[in-house]
Amino acid sequence: MAGLACVLVTSLLAGALDTNAVRAAATAARSVHLDAAARIAAAEAFIDLVRIPGGSGSEHAIRAACQQRLSELGARGVPLEGPWTNAPVNLAMRIDGVGDLARHPALLLNAHLDTLVISSPEHLSFDAATGDFFHAKESEAGFPSSFGGDDRSGVCVVLEALRQVHRSTWTQGRPHPPVLVLLTGSEEIGLRGARHLARHHPGVFEGVGLSITVDGPLDYETAYPKERLVAVVSEADAGRQPYSGVLGILAAHAGKAGVGWSRSEVGLGKGDFAAFPSTTPAGLHFRSPVRGWHRRERVQVQDLVHHVDLLVDVIAQWHRAVERGK
Repeated sequence: MAGLACVLVTSLLAGALDTNAVRAAATAARSVHLDAAARIAAAEAFIDLVRIPGGSGSEHAIRAACQQRLSELGARGVPLEGPWTNAPVNLAMRIDGVGDLARHPALLLNAHLDTLVISSPEHLSFDAATGDFFHAKESEAGFPSSFGGDDRSGVCVVLEALRQVHRSTWTQGRPHPPVLVLLTGSEEIGLRGARHLARHHPGVFEGVGLSITVDGPLDYETAYPKERLVAVVSEADAGRQPYSGVLGILAAHAGKAGVGWSRSEVGLGKGDFAAFPSTTPAGLHFRSPVRGWHRRERVQVQDLVHHVDLLVDVIAQWHRAVERGK
């Protein structure tokens, strides 16, 4: 009975989210690539992903949900079996390239599946006035007000960008390079998922031409909301390929979207990308559309849309930008 009561309470709390207000905010959001239906779908996908529990070490349900969504886009699983006990809950899936670009180096897209173990997604709420998802108890002193925006927002961006590209170009048979999706577990407790992959499955990273991680708070030492897109990259890497090509895509996209962007070194070495093999081009990542750092989390629908839009451009253009720079 106690378990049933808990389920009922959780359902009631989850039901308190005003989904009509969310749809209205998504409809009103500006976008370069997503029509109103796609914007609404992205916001609803975020809600669905957040509501799946998955603290560090308990990511099986969220992995299964992401695996299903990627399978619908034609992705196939990359085996990660081995003799290890208590291995992190990772997901690796590959979308094969098509046409003349089938043998092109792959684009690796990464986010982490786990949330803080203290996250409470049942308290996800929505502020219609600001367009923010937020934690219903964020104002309570001492309450760990994380609902899982870190990094379910990054996972959502990766999945929704791939879904948009699949719908708009891949289903028409247009040539494109391979895409490798790595969604890792136990990032919040020492990058355990990424470290396990690098140590025990180095072959997963072979043939990668660029790695993009979507993680980290958008407002961490930036001029947010003036700067709504942030690339984390070292000064040295910013001037060389493939990173300079991606920065060019980011700058062009920001111009089309009419938003500010910035380049920062704050956050280097603090995400999955830092644990990838040294041979993997992983010197640049994008901040997720989540604000706050493990407490008082906020994710604005407009920021979510901006990040999906940006990744759509990166998926579609990165190989051309790199080739032009050679």
